[in-house]
Amino acid sequence: MSAMRCAWGVFLLTLIACLAGLWLLPLEIQIPHHWNIHGEPDRYGSLMSALIYPPLVILGILLLLSLLKHFEPRRENLQESEKAKGWIGLAVSLMLALIAGANLAMGMGYEVPMLRLIMVAIFVLFIVVGNFLSKTRSNFFIGIRTPWTLSSDENWRKTHHLGGRLFMLAGVLGLFISFALPHQLLTWLMLGLILPASFIPIIYSWYLWHKDGGSTTNTSSNSK
Repeated sequence: MSAMRCAWGVFLLTLIACLAGLWLLPLEIQIPHHWNIHGEPDRYGSLMSALIYPPLVILGILLLLSLLKHFEPRRENLQESEKAKGWIGLAVSLMLALIAGANLAMGMGYEVPMLRLIMVAIFVLFIVVGNFLSKTRSNFFIGIRTPWTLSSDENWRKTHHLGGRLFMLAGVLGLFISFALPHQLLTWLMLGLILPASFIPIIYSWYLWHKDGGSTTNTSSNSK
């Protein structure tokens, strides 16, 4: 079974669980929707909104990923990135399903370390995305899409090779360190790992383009 089919299965299970929660639990229940840097809830909202948005967001993301082939000029490249697209969709779906499950647990009266849980989910997502970044080919929707990576297949390849390693490194370090740090340092940990992993490849793609004298080497046969 492909990763994209598994992602659709995650969506269906999340939808069923959320609908069951809306049916069985009192809708007037207020649960935390936001946490401060100390991990303390500082904003509350309805259980209904907390259970509605995860499956809706999953649905929107999977529909978008499924329809990309109709909008992508470089269709052959997108088709060769199909495995990466599927796994990224599955990872995002699982992260949102985890949030939905945590919201259900809070609605049932359980205490959930939500901030730490979200951080762990984000770092796992970074590991998955990083693993598949280098397996994508130049396209306009998935990957590190800068003017410089889109102008050169070689720039795309080198930038995504570096970006994939940085994403995975940030994910692995964050996953292990987040279990040891107090809540007030988790946000700083995320910023300290994710921002460099995100911006260094962008700067690197410009450097490669500048080093090559601003050359463009994409093959027109990929643009259909």
